[in-house]
Amino acid sequence: MWSEALRLFLTWSLEQPPDALGYPSVVWTVPLLREHLATHMEGRVSDTTLREQLHRLGYVWKRPRYVLQPDPDRENPGTSG
Repeated sequence: MWSEALRLFLTWSLEQPPDALGYPSVVWTVPLLREHLATHMEGRVSDTTLREQLHRLGYVWKRPRYVLQPDPDRENPGTSG
């Protein structure tokens, strides 16, 4: 069950980088947040419930895009050679 205390703790936790709280990560993930809540608040929640709460708090998860570096051995398209 989601409680006000759990919401407040989640909000506080998200304001801290995970490595400052002793985790070997610099970004929060849903599995890491679930572990954190279970350890410190005895709040066992599903991924779906946690994502719903994060959405209500205005958080958005985006996957990083892969950006390839230009090939230095390849000729620039705008130059003549």
